[in-house]
Amino acid sequence: MEQIKTSEDISFQMLSAIDEANSLYLQAMQSARQSDFDKASNFLDAGDIAWDKARDGHTRLLHLKADGEFDRVDFFALHAEDRLTCGETYKLMAHESVHVYRAIAAIS
Repeated sequence: MEQIKTSEDISFQMLSAIDEANSLYLQAMQSARQSDFDKASNFLDAGDIAWDKARDGHTRLLHLKADGEFDRVDFFALHAEDRLTCGETYKLMAHESVHVYRAIAAIS
């Protein structure tokens, strides 16, 4: 029974971190659209830190599986992994959007 609690705890931590990261990435894109690139960079950096926390949870789940302590996939782990994948797309889009807004501002 302990393994379920552990994987659920890790999954909830992942979900919390990825939601935080996605929110920060959105704020970065909004700041860049308003040409506030310092603020956008700060949001990107904070988003990357939150995203790394979510990825660390993914690594912990893999270690549990490798150690034989996590022998089935539960809904929360599956959902957390899915959100992590979506979050990676959000991360890439945010970084690219800020870059594009900077390029547009430089030629305007």
